[in-house]
Amino acid sequence: MNITPRLHHAIQFATRAHDGHYRKDGDIPYISHPFAVASIVSEYTDDEDIIIGALFHDILEDIDKEGFSSRVIMNEFGTHVLDIIDGCTEKVAKSESWKKRKDSYIAHIAHAPTESLYIIAADKMHNALSTVEDHKKIGEAIWNRFGGTKEQTQWFYRAVYESLRENRCNEAILSKLDQVIIKLEEL
Repeated sequence: MNITPRLHHAIQFATRAHDGHYRKDGDIPYISHPFAVASIVSEYTDDEDIIIGALFHDILEDIDKEGFSSRVIMNEFGTHVLDIIDGCTEKVAKSESWKKRKDSYIAHIAHAPTESLYIIAADKMHNALSTVEDHKKIGEAIWNRFGGTKEQTQWFYRAVYESLRENRCNEAILSKLDQVIIKLEEL
């Protein structure tokens, strides 16, 4: 990945957006996740807008701080980056049931821009890998971190994969995602 001044600015922006946030285990700074997703995406494309979208993929959904709105992202990084992020963003309010949110997200994938599919696949790949690794440490207690049960969580990852497969996702990243989901399903 070539770190251009624009990408460097995006890295700093994402780091400030997620400052003070941690992954579900409580110990790992949250910014490690967008960095991992961007790194995975960069293995399959050198499109800077997609890589920036990967860095920002959770900002609209999770960040409610001044300076990180869709308008700011559009003004600083362009409409294309904003459209890519929007294609990865869960649209149903967090107050809705887990199942409703996940069903809506899966349906949303069918209409997401092709660029967003890279990020969705990389995001699910990193989250599934993290779950598999954390399962080695804490066992079945891992499932208490999620809104759904073990079976629902496994179903969701497989359903996302199927939706990505049906909707023109890059075959190489999809193949890797499938391998990771198989590990998740074996837990």
